[in-house]
Amino acid sequence: MALSTIGANQIASLPASSVGSSQLASGAITSASMPAGSVIAAEYVRKTDHQTFTSTSFADVTGLAITMTPVSASSKFLVTASVHYGTYHWAAGGAYFGVYGNSTLIAGSGSVVWLVDFGSDATNAQQESRQYFAQRLWSPNTSSAIQFKVQMANGSSGYNGYVNRNYASSTGQGSDGECYLSVLEIAG
Repeated sequence: MALSTIGANQIASLPASSVGSSQLASGAITSASMPAGSVIAAEYVRKTDHQTFTSTSFADVTGLAITMTPVSASSKFLVTASVHYGTYHWAAGGAYFGVYGNSTLIAGSGSVVWLVDFGSDATNAQQESRQYFAQRLWSPNTSSAIQFKVQMANGSSGYNGYVNRNYASSTGQGSDGECYLSVLEIAG
């Protein structure tokens, strides 16, 4: 698509809702004046290092936290999280996965195993890993700061769980996973 230049004699005929150069220069266009549905803020974090989980109690995935202060109490947040996780799936059965806004569970399993699945047999279970994923549109109805974070827990206390690697090995195939957390603030 070709770009157009608006000449000085054409500016007078622009609709009243148009944005002029004086508004842009003065900062009059702010996130608070964006129409509903507009993305007014975006934050993203990525984790590539390994982390070990040894309990069936939820614990933070280090590095997967974002704090944002809403522009308005009517703001909504599109929260997307993904965690690469390995455990001895055949025996442990899976893991718990949760995405939180402060202490509110936004997405994930809470107190039940998020994903229970098994490979074809126990032979390869130590080399298997999973990508846990969730995306939710959340309306917290607050203008106070919100900490978004991801937590994991083992499905069984007898087996460790690992972020960004498989159960059997911290090097080689299956040990180069990544996790991320993305939060978009949407004007309400």
